[in-house]
Amino acid sequence: MDGNSDNSVVRYNLAYAHALNREYEQAGAVLNTDFARTTEQVPEAYILAARMKHFLADIKTAVGLVEKFLLQYPDHPFRSEARGVLA
Repeated sequence: MDGNSDNSVVRYNLAYAHALNREYEQAGAVLNTDFARTTEQVPEAYILAARMKHFLADIKTAVGLVEKFLLQYPDHPFRSEARGVLA
Protein backbone atom coordinates (compact mmCIF):
# COMPACT_ATOMS: atom_id res chain seq x y z
CA MET A 1 0.00 0.00 0.00
CA ASP A 2 1.18 3.50 -0.71
CA GLY A 3 0.96 6.37 1.76
CA ASN A 4 -2.38 7.55 0.41
CA SER A 5 -3.92 4.14 0.97
CA ASP A 6 -2.64 4.04 4.52
CA ASN A 7 -4.14 7.44 5.26
CA SER A 8 -7.49 6.37 3.83
CA VAL A 9 -7.57 3.16 5.83
CA VAL A 10 -6.60 5.00 9.01
CA ARG A 11 -9.22 7.66 8.30
CA TYR A 12 -11.90 4.99 7.78
CA ASN A 13 -10.94 3.17 10.97
CA LEU A 14 -10.90 6.38 13.00
CA ALA A 15 -14.34 7.29 11.67
CA TYR A 16 -15.57 3.79 12.50
CA ALA A 17 -14.24 4.15 16.07
CA HIS A 18 -16.13 7.44 16.43
CA ALA A 19 -19.27 5.75 15.11
CA LEU A 20 -18.96 2.95 17.66
CA ASN A 21 -18.86 5.62 20.35
CA ARG A 22 -21.98 7.23 18.87
CA GLU A 23 -19.95 10.27 17.87
CA TYR A 24 -21.68 10.55 14.50
CA GLU A 25 -20.71 14.12 13.67
CA GLN A 26 -17.04 13.40 14.41
CA ALA A 27 -17.17 10.23 12.31
CA GLY A 28 -18.62 12.19 9.41
CA ALA A 29 -16.02 14.92 9.78
CA VAL A 30 -13.18 12.40 9.64
CA LEU A 31 -14.62 10.77 6.51
CA ASN A 32 -15.18 14.13 4.85
CA THR A 33 -11.52 15.10 5.24
CA ASP A 34 -10.76 13.44 1.89
CA PHE A 35 -13.93 11.55 1.04
CA ALA A 36 -13.10 10.88 -2.62
CA ARG A 37 -9.74 9.28 -1.84
CA THR A 38 -11.10 7.40 1.17
CA THR A 39 -13.99 5.87 -0.77
CA GLU A 40 -11.67 5.00 -3.64
CA GLN A 41 -9.37 3.08 -1.28
CA VAL A 42 -12.08 1.85 1.13
CA PRO A 43 -15.44 1.66 -0.68
CA GLU A 44 -17.15 0.65 2.58
CA ALA A 45 -16.68 4.26 3.65
CA TYR A 46 -19.78 5.08 1.57
CA ILE A 47 -21.83 2.81 3.83
CA LEU A 48 -20.32 4.21 7.01
CA ALA A 49 -20.95 7.75 5.82
CA ALA A 50 -24.53 6.83 4.90
CA ARG A 51 -25.12 5.38 8.35
CA MET A 52 -23.76 8.54 9.97
CA LYS A 53 -26.06 10.69 7.85
CA HIS A 54 -28.98 8.43 8.74
CA PHE A 55 -28.25 8.72 12.47
CA LEU A 56 -28.08 12.50 12.04
CA ALA A 57 -31.50 12.47 10.27
CA ASP A 58 -30.08 13.45 6.88
CA ILE A 59 -31.92 10.68 5.08
CA LYS A 60 -31.72 12.19 1.60
CA THR A 61 -27.92 12.31 1.74
CA ALA A 62 -27.76 8.81 3.24
CA VAL A 63 -29.84 7.39 0.39
CA GLY A 64 -27.69 9.22 -2.17
CA LEU A 65 -24.50 7.76 -0.72
CA VAL A 66 -25.90 4.23 -0.79
CA GLU A 67 -27.15 4.63 -4.34
CA LYS A 68 -23.74 5.91 -5.46
CA PHE A 69 -22.02 2.97 -3.72
CA LEU A 70 -24.35 0.45 -5.39
CA LEU A 71 -23.80 2.02 -8.82
CA GLN A 72 -20.02 2.13 -8.48
CA TYR A 73 -19.59 -1.23 -6.77
CA PRO A 74 -22.48 -3.50 -7.86
CA ASP A 75 -20.57 -6.68 -6.99
CA HIS A 76 -19.06 -5.51 -3.71
CA PRO A 77 -19.50 -7.97 -0.82
CA PHE A 78 -21.11 -5.21 1.30
CA ARG A 79 -23.94 -4.54 -1.18
CA SER A 80 -26.47 -6.30 1.09
CA GLU A 81 -25.43 -4.13 4.01
CA ALA A 82 -25.75 -1.08 1.79
CA ARG A 83 -29.29 -2.07 0.85
CA GLY A 84 -30.03 -2.48 4.56
CA VAL A 85 -29.33 1.21 5.06
CA LEU A 86 -32.11 1.95 2.58
CA ALA A 87 -34.63 -0.19 4.48
